[in-house]
Amino acid sequence: MFHITREGPNLYLKAMKRLGVYVCATYKNCSDLEMCLASKEVILPEVPVLPENPRAHQCKMWDLYATAVIKNEDTLKQNMRAMYPAVISLCDANMEDTVKAHEGFAENKCTRDTLKLLQTIKQYMYSNGNEELHTVHNQVMSTISLFCKRQETGQSVQSFRDQFTAMRQQLEQGRRQF
Repeated sequence: MFHITREGPNLYLKAMKRLGVYVCATYKNCSDLEMCLASKEVILPEVPVLPENPRAHQCKMWDLYATAVIKNEDTLKQNMRAMYPAVISLCDANMEDTVKAHEGFAENKCTRDTLKLLQTIKQYMYSNGNEELHTVHNQVMSTISLFCKRQETGQSVQSFRDQFTAMRQQLEQGRRQF
């Protein structure tokens, strides 16, 4: 669930992991959707290239492949739009009010852009509820919480390392913006 607390970055990463499981269990072509969530951008399938002077068989294969690519692209876009209400429903009342008060929410709601919605949620969860207030304090507290982070029971070393690296990159990105 998405909500604004001190442990925002940890909760966001856990919620994204659960959202990935939900996507895999619910949507068609889930691997494409999961890749989009991980990379935070829409990754469209590669467009097939018809070779020069194709034979009849090559034309037929290209036509089948092009049709499949177009169908996968449409399915991906529909899944991204369909996932929007699921993401909103994961927000608690406070987070939902905060997201709805965001300046780009009306446009985002019309386009049903799930990635922009997740970006807004992440911004609020990582800011600890204080967008521009106490920025230096938030950065110091984020650094302290990063270095006091402990491995959860049953969590693999690789998973912990990946989570730590992701948090560190977010922290460094926040410093560059400041």
